[in-house]
Amino acid sequence: MSFSTFHIVSFITSTGFGAASFTEWPEAVGFLLIITGYLGGCAGSTAGGNKIIRNILVVKMLNNNFKQLLHPRAIFTIKYQGSPVKDDVLHAVMAFMTFAAGSSMLFTLLLMFTGLDFWSAFSAVAACVNVLGPGFGEVGANFAPVSDAGTWILTSAMLVGRLEYFTVFALFTRTFWKQ
Repeated sequence: MSFSTFHIVSFITSTGFGAASFTEWPEAVGFLLIITGYLGGCAGSTAGGNKIIRNILVVKMLNNNFKQLLHPRAIFTIKYQGSPVKDDVLHAVMAFMTFAAGSSMLFTLLLMFTGLDFWSAFSAVAACVNVLGPGFGEVGANFAPVSDAGTWILTSAMLVGRLEYFTVFALFTRTFWKQ
C-alpha cells in the first residue's frame, strides 16, 4: 500500500521520482498514474498538471450542465468555497483545459509520427507536459528510444507544460508582439 501511495504522491506533485521499473507494470496502472499527473497539485504550487482547482471547477461545470438539461429554465450558480465563480473565470478554465487536452493530443500524434507507439508517445508527452519525469512503454526505463525530432517535440511539450499553455501560445500571437 505504501509503495503505491508513494507513486501517486510522486505523480500528483510532479516529484519525478520512480522507485520501480515502470516497464513491468500493467498499462492500466500506468494510465491511472498519468491521469493523477494530469490532475496536478494545488493552485499556486510548482507542481505540473492542470491543478486541482481547475479540475474541481470543470466537474462543477459539467454537473451544472447536466442539471440545466433537466431544468432548462432554472438558473444555477457555480460556487467554490461558498463564493460564486465569475463566468470569465469559468471560461478561462475551460479554455485552459481545452488547450491542455488539445496540446497533449497534438504532441502525442507528432511523437507517433516519429515511430513511437501510442502508449509510449502518450506517456512521454504526459511526463513532459506535466513535468512528471517517468514515462511508460518504450520510455519506461529512459527516453533513449526517442528520435532527435521526438526530442524537439518533447522539449516543446516541456516548455508548454512548465510555462503554462497561455504564456507560450501568447508568444505566437500578433497582438503580443505589437505592444
